[in-house]
Amino acid sequence: MLPIAFCFEQLMARSAFTFFFLLHTVSLFAQHPRFAFLKSNFEPLLADPKETRIAALLHLDDAGTLLDIGTSIDLIQLDVGPDSLSAVTLGLGADFGTFSLLRRLAGFKFPVDAADYIFGINVSWRQPLRTSDVPLTFSARLRISHISAHLIDGSFDLDRLEWRNARLPFTFSREFIHLTLALSSSFARAYLAYEWLFNTVPVDVARHSAQVGLELFSQVVLIMPCMPFLACDVRLSPIWRPELERTEGYGTTLSVQAGIKTGYAGSRGVRLTYHYYAGLSWRGMYFGERINVSAIGLMIDI
Repeated sequence: MLPIAFCFEQLMARSAFTFFFLLHTVSLFAQHPRFAFLKSNFEPLLADPKETRIAALLHLDDAGTLLDIGTSIDLIQLDVGPDSLSAVTLGLGADFGTFSLLRRLAGFKFPVDAADYIFGINVSWRQPLRTSDVPLTFSARLRISHISAHLIDGSFDLDRLEWRNARLPFTFSREFIHLTLALSSSFARAYLAYEWLFNTVPVDVARHSAQVGLELFSQVVLIMPCMPFLACDVRLSPIWRPELERTEGYGTTLSVQAGIKTGYAGSRGVRLTYHYYAGLSWRGMYFGERINVSAIGLMIDI
């Protein structure tokens, strides 16, 4: 019996068809369907570096610069429920983005060393919980995504005609399903997440990883409404062993972000932030390497 070749495009097409069929059925009972480009029903995780975002961050301990361009938007949102106070909001959205690693050189030059590209679709769920003490909201998001990584011309030394730091390009590509469950209040959000790789190059990679995080925020009014925040994300990921050409065991990564955002929680605004990342690099071309980075910069929530 011949093996069945995996096709990410067919999976995405079938997933989209299934969701739209279910969406049509649910819409018969829905209230106030909304279309076009909407703010995501699921608030992006603040400290997760793989969230699509618009950001510019300067490394404090080396010449690195992060330039990310992307977003997550909902194409459709539906309210389902007997009343507006307990209605469930369902969303279908799209994620797309580029995560670029640059170097700062004299003369205001920023050669690009590496870039990771991501795109996919997501389904989200948001529901207020009836509690006697603190109002809570349960939310969930399921993503089906593709991500690939590439070395860019900034990693190539034109004078010596060789790749810098003996880092050679290789094929890094994966498709995955990522499920996040979150519980939030007016001042905090806690979440758990699980990721399963259903297709990956390199091949001999453990298919499972897990994630947990906590976000704290407070609303203040200075010249304008502002939101100080502190977010922490911990991920358990497989460790790549280049000498074995496969993963073996798991390692942790810690991502912390702190700063202040203009506007209210969940609204559009600008984040002035300090970011700290330690552990296994999530970038494809640095797969299996351990890094320790501090950075400052700004992010735009749209």
